[in-house]
Amino acid sequence: MHRFLRTLGARRWPAQARHSRRAAALLPAALRSLILAPILAAALIGTALLSACSSQPSEPTAQATATPSAATSPAPAQGSPGPAADASATAPAYPGPADVAALPDTDGRSQTALESYKVALEYVRQQYPNVDFLGIVPSHIMLNNLGNPPVTLGWFFKFKSPDDPAFHFVQVVDGEITGMRSLTPLGEDETQLPIDMSKVTVDSPAVFERFRANAPAKGITVDDQVTYDLELVYLPGSPGPVWSVVTPDGSQWLYSVNAVTGEEAPIPRT
Repeated sequence: MHRFLRTLGARRWPAQARHSRRAAALLPAALRSLILAPILAAALIGTALLSACSSQPSEPTAQATATPSAATSPAPAQGSPGPAADASATAPAYPGPADVAALPDTDGRSQTALESYKVALEYVRQQYPNVDFLGIVPSHIMLNNLGNPPVTLGWFFKFKSPDDPAFHFVQVVDGEITGMRSLTPLGEDETQLPIDMSKVTVDSPAVFERFRANAPAKGITVDDQVTYDLELVYLPGSPGPVWSVVTPDGSQWLYSVNAVTGEEAPIPRT
């Protein structure tokens, strides 16, 4: 091509032959410049973009907060004291745990169940003024069903309004509200009668004391390293509300007491 341009220039413009030859000699370099220019520009733009990206502060990693969902949680081992329901959160969100083995050493029960009940009742009636009290649910079962990071056991109180299908579970730890969860059953739930707490005379420490005193006669070996659970429930056919001592895994009801009279009662769940 270079030779063709030289010949063409000499033939058409004899007076400018030398200038044409000089221009023709420079043309390959010009072509190279035209070809390389966009490549170099793209490289410079890419370098600038990389520099800009590397200078941007990294986004903080989002910390996931699990939302308890009883719909995907295992059902309680006995009866239905815990939620097997469609969860809809109410404020504040419940922070409850999944791994019972990872629970802290303290059980969050520096206040008795009846003392903590007053705290829970006052709290839930701020949102649901006409609720009935349906009982105390074993904490280990509730924590496993709610399935969130570990917290202290405390006490779980179950409430329900007559005109509302949802159950309201309030947890109290050492006299303080840790949260509430409202759950609507997916199907028919076990019938539980409202408890008139003005008639309940037996508190949680007395239930544990009677359990330990009567356990040997019933062939039960009490493990002092285990935090036993309690359930308070009033089922149809029962003479009144009944306290029951429950194993931590929720698999066995060990001992029951009539919450009104203090007498030993038949175990309500088998």
